[in-house]
Amino acid sequence: MADFIVDTRNQKDDFVIKSLAKLGYTCDRLQLYYGDIARKDNILNSIDLKSSSGGLIELAKNILSKDHERIKREIKKCIAYRGKLTFLCFEPGITCIDDIANWEIPTFKSNQYITSYYSKRTNEKISKILINQEFAKRVKKNKIILKGTYEQGLQDFIDKYTYVKSELVHKKGELKTKINPKTLMKAIRTMSEPNHYGEGVTINFDFTDLASCGLKILHILDK
Repeated sequence: MADFIVDTRNQKDDFVIKSLAKLGYTCDRLQLYYGDIARKDNILNSIDLKSSSGGLIELAKNILSKDHERIKREIKKCIAYRGKLTFLCFEPGITCIDDIANWEIPTFKSNQYITSYYSKRTNEKISKILINQEFAKRVKKNKIILKGTYEQGLQDFIDKYTYVKSELVHKKGELKTKINPKTLMKAIRTMSEPNHYGEGVTINFDFTDLASCGLKILHILDK
């Protein structure tokens, strides 16, 4: 029998499974009520991993930007089960909430550009997804008859109705987030206050790095 359950919806956590394996623990992939990993004998005490593309940047976006639906959803599920949820953030040099006040926000290492599409008729920007959907709809209704492959037809459609621009997404040296570290620290402190989300519900925040994540997970889930 495995010692831990790792949620099937998180496919970027193999490094966690390997870290626990080095310590002699095994994992099964099953769907959890909330979070990404929990002990098999106590799934209501779960950890949500914040590890992709800079853990603290991900956490900051989740809490202080429009990109906060996932973290709200996980907290709501934890409230429903009156459980315990710890957001474990992978960020070198950050060991506790107070450290966030002095967080040096990383910068982009190079310029990055994105290909944007504009309507030739209206000059408005159009997403590639909408272009694909419109093309598929016209093919389905026989408004476009393919003379070659689907991909060739799609490219001809793009060339006919849109023009392309290469646009700068960010510049080298630009901060990866404009969120104020002290504002983030205060928000996390508030969210982790006892009974902030109701009696019997515990929301915590903890921090680790890749080398220490196995031991940190054991420490959190043993509580």
